[in-house]
Amino acid sequence: MQVTPELIQKYHLGQCSPEEKHAVLQWLAGDGAGEVPSYLQGKDRKAVQARIWNALSDLSGFPDGSVNAGRGIPFWKWSRIAASVTILLGLSWFAYDRFSIRNSISQTAPIHFRKIRTALGEKKKFYLPDSSLVYLNAGSHLRFPDHFTDTSRNIYLTGEAFFEISKDPSRPFTIQTENTETTVLGTIFDLKAYRGEETELVVVEGKVRFGPAEKQVVLTANQLASFNVASGALINRNVYAGVYGGWKQNRLTFRDSRLSEITVVLERWYGIDVVIRNPALKNVIFTGTYENPSLQTILNDMSSAMKFTCTQQGKQLIIQ
Repeated sequence: MQVTPELIQKYHLGQCSPEEKHAVLQWLAGDGAGEVPSYLQGKDRKAVQARIWNALSDLSGFPDGSVNAGRGIPFWKWSRIAASVTILLGLSWFAYDRFSIRNSISQTAPIHFRKIRTALGEKKKFYLPDSSLVYLNAGSHLRFPDHFTDTSRNIYLTGEAFFEISKDPSRPFTIQTENTETTVLGTIFDLKAYRGEETELVVVEGKVRFGPAEKQVVLTANQLASFNVASGALINRNVYAGVYGGWKQNRLTFRDSRLSEITVVLERWYGIDVVIRNPALKNVIFTGTYENPSLQTILNDMSSAMKFTCTQQGKQLIIQ
């Protein structure tokens, strides 16, 4: 069976018959497809590497893709990773070498979108097609094209992510959320946009334009802005950005946070359901910072400071 561009596209979409899939894998295995051609340099080589990392980040057990303390990585998962590297490299070589579309892909190729999700209690690290680095927090998802155009880089976020954007002045980088739009040229920042909550952005480095389309502010390093869709309020202030984004290193920080806010974070981090039986406790304030914390450690500290008791029944935690 001849391996064609159409067959490769079917393979990408998971639509191959067993015979077609076998043909693609045989082609990859028998044609030295596991090597990156030496003529792929600069952005081309980075694009190939980005595609590999994106595929690997979806595999459970990959250390930089899914952060779960205390878990080993079985040999069969590493074998799966190695196979994915070979396949992705082969597909990239196929696209660049065999069908000569390297210089025209952004103009002629159909745009397909990828969506990367994190479950509750899970985090992921991956690269976008332009080699921008993304850390995706728990309970989030990011949607982006398999390649960016020559004039723009647009992605879509629900939840929270920490970005290190590759500098490219000719292609502004835009993040759409349910209620806001964030535009950058190349910078580092944390953007939180969970549904039903305020959208919040903290700039670590560079300059960012943020807010709803009709009302935006420009932020620089160590500035925070938040948008409340219910009131329409867009507020910005100076902060120390170093204390934000710590979640990507499994550091959890509460700064004068109400118990009702803290329990939302705990639900995402630990995949539990928290019920506060005593309404008077919801607005009690707590401050604390934890490195690789266990749920029990946090609960012990909070129950002592806030004077409450808690019981756990399966995945449900009851505070009263």
